[in-house]
Amino acid sequence: MFLETFEVGPGQRLFAFGTNDTYLDVVQFYKTQLKKSGEELSKMPAIYQFERGTFDSGTMTQRPGIVVKDYAWPAVTDAYLHVSGTTGTRYRTVIQVIPALK
Repeated sequence: MFLETFEVGPGQRLFAFGTNDTYLDVVQFYKTQLKKSGEELSKMPAIYQFERGTFDSGTMTQRPGIVVKDYAWPAVTDAYLHVSGTTGTRYRTVIQVIPALK
């Protein structure tokens, strides 16, 4: 589910998505689709990153890529809470996508 978008630098945007699929299922999906293994950034909470383009520090503030974060790990019992208006929905896994600049 699309959650929201953020400006993370001049011309760069981050798109946030939430799902109740497991963290491991989402990571495996991206490994299969991107045909890349990516890199585990953290074990607790589990965070995995797939690079998706060249980083240019002169024009970018964030590295293009996909980051998958586990919000259902043992210390977080209720998952990620996304509030839209007066409705709150919890997601076990959050995906952040930062496209490469053209």
